[in-house]
Amino acid sequence: MLKGHLVAASYRKMTFDRRMGFIAYAQPIKNQAGIGLNWVNVAVDEVDERDFNGQVTGSISNYQNLIALTFSKQVKPNFSLGVNIKYLQHNLANIQSSGVGFDLGALLLWQSNLRFGLVVENVGLSNSWLSGNYWKKFGFSGSSNIDKFPVNIKLGTAVLSRWLSGQN
Repeated sequence: MLKGHLVAASYRKMTFDRRMGFIAYAQPIKNQAGIGLNWVNVAVDEVDERDFNGQVTGSISNYQNLIALTFSKQVKPNFSLGVNIKYLQHNLANIQSSGVGFDLGALLLWQSNLRFGLVVENVGLSNSWLSGNYWKKFGFSGSSNIDKFPVNIKLGTAVLSRWLSGQN
């Protein structure tokens, strides 16, 4: 259970003009619940843009943003539920797409040292791409496409030993 306000941030610049950053905030709210907001950005700049003959015509960038609003609630002393509402935005060579989806989670605390978790990710998440504006400069009409994200289901367990939990 979240005991106070939480702020986290990170930025990393990597080789090949890649970078990744995030910032997150979470806080408890009344009745054993919590709320959070986070933003993740991944990007690469200065990728060579080439024509159909392989000649460099400029440079393009590729970046993605994910913004998620999270809510969790302890519904029983040993059982909590949570949901993420997330917005994903992608830009590749000035072709933009976006989509909204959900993640659902449950956590069961069994006795004092055993935990079970279940997460269902990407419910309803898809990106709609429209490439007409980009391809127009090459004399083509472009196309549209919808990428549907697969729903992922994850189940996990954890056992806390007395040594790790500080109990003797």
